[in-house]
Amino acid sequence: MILHCLGSGSQLIHKRSRLSSSSSSDEECLACIDDSSREVCNISVSDLQEIHNLEGVYRYGMKCNDLRYTIFVERGAATSVKTNIERNFPKHNFIFEPSDAKRGHIELAGIHKVGSASIGTLGGLIDVTSATSPNMRTYALTCRHVIPISKIDEDVYICNSVPGSDEVVMKPIGKLRTYVDAEGRLGHGERPRKRRQTFDIAMIEIDPHSSIRSQYRKCTMVPHNTLHCMTGDIKVQKTGCKTGCTFGIIKLKSCSVDFDYIDSYGKEKTVSLHNDIEIAKDLDKNVQGYFADSGDSGAIIVAENGGPHNHVAIGMFTFYNNEDSDNNNESRAYAFPIYDALEHQFSREPGILGENVKDLYAYVGL
Repeated sequence: MILHCLGSGSQLIHKRSRLSSSSSSDEECLACIDDSSREVCNISVSDLQEIHNLEGVYRYGMKCNDLRYTIFVERGAATSVKTNIERNFPKHNFIFEPSDAKRGHIELAGIHKVGSASIGTLGGLIDVTSATSPNMRTYALTCRHVIPISKIDEDVYICNSVPGSDEVVMKPIGKLRTYVDAEGRLGHGERPRKRRQTFDIAMIEIDPHSSIRSQYRKCTMVPHNTLHCMTGDIKVQKTGCKTGCTFGIIKLKSCSVDFDYIDSYGKEKTVSLHNDIEIAKDLDKNVQGYFADSGDSGAIIVAENGGPHNHVAIGMFTFYNNEDSDNNNESRAYAFPIYDALEHQFSREPGILGENVKDLYAYVGL
């Protein structure tokens, strides 16, 4: 499903009727004390953010075969940075890896100038009920940066091609009800003082009986903490409006990364992602092209759950780094955890969105 904005632009099993998650780093970290514990490092996101901001640190990430975090440090500062982190975070046993990379200078997907139509993917639908109303409400999901200047309760448009011609028809799909962007700004209320995770989601209320529903498949969802517990190869796929159905493999289950970009108003900005998922294309299934590109923003990342037609949603594609040659498979896509993003929105705005999340439907290719 192509979305336009006029005027701008192992096995995963988990299901809950209400969204919830918790974490703590107050107690001893079993993962860092005992490698055989099979526990996941319990360091808080705020502590990870503090480490990410240290001079000489490139970023942090949790690799797929690990349950502890790797700190990627600039090669010339590796020794001093390691000493500093070990002194300030004695409960944790990090893996340190030197890096020649520098922060920033990575392209941000899907940013369009004001006055042009932005293109993204209407990646999912979610059904919601409320204790105060018997009627089900349906929200279509995409990235906020796909519709960066749309205001609350304004119409959002989709593009339909005309068979046998190059023409397209624009029509309203629904109204924007809420969002949170990568800098922490909310559709309702002030910007949070401290961001625990990076989300980039817009929720558009549509007719629950909309004809577009036939293009989506019912999925379960998993919290990001469930993904942290996984080890081994985690293979995923997404269906986006630019690159279609592509297959990938998770490289980092949770990571930080900085992006430099030009926003819709032509201003230079930097955004820091925290606790996002890093994905490379699966060379066993994709020979040519990238896993994701501009125009795919909003696509739901799914993994198979025991069968080719049984999917579990783990994230929403939002940013990419396709600067490296496609031939060496160094391009990367980034997704924020969709379960956690929805939890964030519903916990803050139940009066606007409803209270009980029933089902998620993802736009998944055959």
